Amino acid sequence: MDRQWRFLLLEETYADFSISTSPALERGVMESTSPATVVLDVFPEDSFTVGVLDDPEKAIDLDFCWQKGIIVRRPNPARSKTGSKNSTTAPGVEISGTTAQDFVAAVVGAVEKAS
Repeated sequence: MDRQWRFLLLEETYADFSISTSPALERGVMESTSPATVVLDVFPEDSFTVGVLDDPEKAIDLDFCWQKGIIVRRPNPARSKTGSKNSTTAPGVEISGTTAQDFVAAVVGAVEKAS
């Protein structure tokens, strides 16, 4: 039996991907509700996450981030590391049922378009 793979090409910020999409994808794979997934996320803007235990007021300069348009996210401590059942994925380009070569071709096309 061939293993199924899902290939995703996304344009989410690191912060959004790391606290929402990635945990949802991980949960889906762990619960066998989605196939193994390969993701290329092209970060469209600067961002980062603040740890659940960090005090954002002490850990970062929020005024600087606001002035520079840097997105700051903090995970919801009520969610498990693998995401809650309410985690959602943002729209991207899903290239399901394709080969790794098709995925690479789509990535190359996206990089050329962005250049």
